Amino acid sequence: MMKSQLVLSMSLLLPLACLAADAKPDVKRDTKPLESKALGVKAGLWEITITSQMSNPASQISREALRTMSPAERNRLEAEMAGRGAHPQTRIHKTCLNAGDLARPLSLGEQNKGTCERKLLSSSAQRQEYQLSCTSGPVKSTGLVRILAVNQEGLRGASRLNSTDGTRSLVVNVDFTGRWLGASCSETAAK
Repeated sequence: MMKSQLVLSMSLLLPLACLAADAKPDVKRDTKPLESKALGVKAGLWEITITSQMSNPASQISREALRTMSPAERNRLEAEMAGRGAHPQTRIHKTCLNAGDLARPLSLGEQNKGTCERKLLSSSAQRQEYQLSCTSGPVKSTGLVRILAVNQEGLRGASRLNSTDGTRSLVVNVDFTGRWLGASCSETAAK
């Protein structure tokens, strides 16, 4: 039961963790130079708001896990999972972006729970697009991420991530915005 819940939790959280993966050693970024410019926003401290919504999360509960649950447990878990998909979930955090970060596939600064690769497809001062591929145990997530520089102090973006553990699939739609808070990143260093 605990193993099923752990795999289920990972499958639900991995797409967001991958989208927001930090520049850790296990995150591979496409370093081949493109004939393009860095994203045209200011470097410094940013506040990132990520809103996600899952499609049909109740389908992620394995038949084996359902068989081992009492009817009351099964109903409660299915209701909880359905509620997660029906209601968008929003998280807000701060991250520091330097000039180098703006020239690569944009990392939104949260810690990664698996291994992610980003392949930059296009990049200009106004927009950036990259293919995201993440793995954590049996869970694999892929998707296309698009980012738009609204102005030098604002950005927005969206992605549609497909996750699977080989037997079940889940689609997570993610929208995010960012607003520049200032040139100093000292607030994130204290955390």
